[in-house]
Amino acid sequence: MNEQWTIDPPTQSGGALNGNQSADLRFTVHAASNARFTRPYFTRPDIEQAYYDIQESKDLNLSLAPYPLSARLHFVFDGVPFELSQVVQSVKRVTGLGTVLEPLITGPAISVSIAPQQELFPWAPKPLK
Repeated sequence: MNEQWTIDPPTQSGGALNGNQSADLRFTVHAASNARFTRPYFTRPDIEQAYYDIQESKDLNLSLAPYPLSARLHFVFDGVPFELSQVVQSVKRVTGLGTVLEPLITGPAISVSIAPQQELFPWAPKPLK
């Protein structure tokens, strides 16, 4: 399954920064319309099966399948190029713990519909006891 994610680039560029300067660049990432749920690459139907079925052979021998989105930054400092990369994380606040960062997970957009949308009940001419 070929997933095509798109990125709207930031309206400004990072450019050169002097000491004690910072830059915030905002961009938008659009998940593929056929994005799959983030899940392990191995499964088994029940504990009776003594082995796992491999969904993605390219991930074989990894502890987990790669997360769907990561960021990579390229820097040059005093003429020396280097790069930093990290999995994109989601942020949530938990009472007591404070801010909790977790790897971003994905799944397809879903909707829920309940049928029937309307229900008719017969009106009872006598009062309920």
